Amino acid sequence: MAAYYKKHDEEETALKTILEGLDKADGRLDEIYEYLFRYYEKNKNEAALESLYEKSEKRNRDQDTIVVLMNQYYQKKGDYAKQKETLLKLLSCCDSRKLYKLYQKCRKELSDVDFREEETAILSMIKKRNLSIYFDIHK
Repeated sequence: MAAYYKKHDEEETALKTILEGLDKADGRLDEIYEYLFRYYEKNKNEAALESLYEKSEKRNRDQDTIVVLMNQYYQKKGDYAKQKETLLKLLSCCDSRKLYKLYQKCRKELSDVDFREEETAILSMIKKRNLSIYFDIHK
């Protein structure tokens, strides 16, 4: 429905439909998160972006998409503290097959000091979620 409204230049109705979907959806939320993120980012509505992220944390499901988007947003803004927070959050919510790349991303994007401080927790999370990748890191 939202796509129909958007196609017919009824963006407010599309937004309302998407927001209702966010509250009522039983299926995956990826497309809803992505639509809302793009809409709020385009309209420079940081408060709505933060609220969307908080809602995703409360629902505690299908967070990977919104966490990736928020991580990229914070990186673009140069907000290192929030970039670090979302990067570390990804360890617990991303597809476990992506943990090796995520470990490399942490190593690259975190400061040397932060990486050393967080590495034990990072490796512990990887070990818990995907033992094979944990052993690949320790080759």
